[in-house]
Amino acid sequence: MISSLLTLLPLAFPAEAAALSLPRVAAAQDEEVVDKRPEVKALTEQLLAHTKKRGAEDAQAGRIVERLVTEFKRSGPSDKKLIVNEVTRAMRVRRPFSREGARQRELFLVGASALSKMGPESVSSLIRLVTDKNHKEDYEVRCAIIAGLGETKDEKGVKTLTKELDEFNAQVQAAAAEALGQFTNLDHKKRKAIFEDLLKLLMSAQAEHQSDPTGMTSADRWRRIQGPCQRSMEKLSGTNAGSPNNWQRWWNKNKKRNWDKES
Repeated sequence: MISSLLTLLPLAFPAEAAALSLPRVAAAQDEEVVDKRPEVKALTEQLLAHTKKRGAEDAQAGRIVERLVTEFKRSGPSDKKLIVNEVTRAMRVRRPFSREGARQRELFLVGASALSKMGPESVSSLIRLVTDKNHKEDYEVRCAIIAGLGETKDEKGVKTLTKELDEFNAQVQAAAAEALGQFTNLDHKKRKAIFEDLLKLLMSAQAEHQSDPTGMTSADRWRRIQGPCQRSMEKLSGTNAGSPNNWQRWWNKNKKRNWDKES
């Protein structure tokens, strides 16, 4: 009798039986997470369909991306990979500048924010997107991607962010400097390396501005980068020197010390 009832269960409750067949993975607090869920696949398919409309449905695509952030938090590894891949795909669709210099970028800003919440799975995607050719000249989108990479606090992003300190565009430099302040979780030797790169940029920008105080480029660079550099240096070192020259003196005095023990 019992075996007969078990045989009839899938017929009586088809949805429940399908759910029982889905892969399950262990989650935090000993809960189980259902992986490879049909609702996740459906959302990613909707996202792809919207992004193919050449920008006409980017608003709808952005709303799907926001829903995928919520789904990501309760997803297993396969669904997390799928979500990251599809949001990354959406970040790489072509949205060219108009003759007037405008560009439809809202989807990209939403996507960068979404990927920032999907680490560590999203880190490799964000690293590639920082230099993606589709966004090379769109500094607003690049800065959003850079900020997102910093928000993951994943050490693999440090090299990419440090390279962006050498970018000719001051807005991008400032975004990279701000993002590098997120890595307070690293040990003092690695924080020192980041700090030194930030200090070099800060002192270089100050020297350039002082040598050409009326120059628009040097003034803009100094205006943009001094705040982000000093804020990040303060976070990484646990101190506040107050001015670029004081930061240089502080560094000369403290660069060989163990900041973790003496902070």
